Amino acid sequence: MAAKLVNVEAIGSYFESLSDPRHTRNRKHLLVDIVVIAVCAMVSGCDGPMAIHRWASKRHEWLAQFLALPNGIPSRDCIRRLLMALKPEAFQHCFGIWIASAVQADDNGPDRLIAIDGKTNRRSHGASHDLGPLHIVSAWASEEGIALGQVANEQKSNEITAIPQLLKQIELENSLITIDAMRCQKAIARSLTVAVTS
Repeated sequence: MAAKLVNVEAIGSYFESLSDPRHTRNRKHLLVDIVVIAVCAMVSGCDGPMAIHRWASKRHEWLAQFLALPNGIPSRDCIRRLLMALKPEAFQHCFGIWIASAVQADDNGPDRLIAIDGKTNRRSHGASHDLGPLHIVSAWASEEGIALGQVANEQKSNEITAIPQLLKQIELENSLITIDAMRCQKAIARSLTVAVTS
């Protein structure tokens, strides 16, 4: 399995298709600059806008080599507002394409191992708002230790309908897929066949 090194400039090219949700007068910083900063910071272990801003501020000179940064490093509030306004599905699509290109199966090596599994997030329920816990179905690249894609579903029993949606988001060529027995359905097997051959 080979992981392709991707420079910071290249990361931005995967997010150019994102539509900017901000009003034109509020575009002091470039959308791609903010997204690349957020992605790099989160890959480095940052967990929120404050941490992302702090990470970027300490690396201003380094980031300026790759990004335009016409008005310097965006503020914590600017990062937070943009991340909240982005459409999650659009961002996930771009992020998934970047991950797939950065971590590719070696044509001469063994197939990539991808584990499809559903989990319920602890403490994700909202009893005061009558919200149940969040269930997520993930495609996990076992050898690389990264999630290739995720789909949220309302109930654990809905994983069978969520898995085909997840399979459409990820590159499955040269991959060995594992799914537990409960999810080994004919419809899912057909989805895998279509995804690999299309």
